[in-house]
Amino acid sequence: MSRKAALLAIILFASAPASAQQWDWKLTPYLWATGIDGSASIGPVSAEASLSFSDVVDILRGGGLVRIETTNNRHGLFGDIAYFRLKDKEARDTVGGFLELKLDALMIETAYFYRLNETYALEFGARYLDIETTLRPELLPSATRSSDFVDAIIGFRADFELNAQWDMLFRGNVGGGGTDYSAGLQVDLRRSFSNGNTLDVGFRAVDIDYKDNAGLAPVGLDLSMAGLTIGYTFDL
Repeated sequence: MSRKAALLAIILFASAPASAQQWDWKLTPYLWATGIDGSASIGPVSAEASLSFSDVVDILRGGGLVRIETTNNRHGLFGDIAYFRLKDKEARDTVGGFLELKLDALMIETAYFYRLNETYALEFGARYLDIETTLRPELLPSATRSSDFVDAIIGFRADFELNAQWDMLFRGNVGGGGTDYSAGLQVDLRRSFSNGNTLDVGFRAVDIDYKDNAGLAPVGLDLSMAGLTIGYTFDL
């Protein structure tokens, strides 16, 4: 599955007939104050990636995050797209000096969920990742590998009404197939307004463990991304 195909799927999902009265559509642009912890390797070259949110802001070269969701009684569809470009010019000490680390990552989640009751639902979907990793040691040739893969995911979600204005959303899932293992967690507190829109404040975490031994330069990624989120949901 190519990046263009994945983006086309999201565009088609987002451009479905929002005017259909039986479906309730919501669009959420958001910010993710993520930190990154883990490691990346290409062949014999490896780098540790342990970056706080302030570090990520310093080396962020681009990004975009948006969610879209639609529900119809017990049925629902969910989509999330997150894109990051990071470039750490002094990533970590290595043989001969500093090692530059670049990550160009696109992550898309899509899922169908079925409500068991007003509170709990099951999710079934896919998580697509397209990650380009570049490691550039000071005294050695640089190494770049692009990897894209799709995980099947299964998850659980719950909506709790706290009072007339506040509710909480919990989502958790695990996946595999393209990666050795992946997992996602989302917790949002949502403040409702009279126009149907909400202010969302929460936490999101994604964990990825991936190894590809094909080719002359095997690639490995063991990354955890976690941090606070804030977004605004439009009731379409």
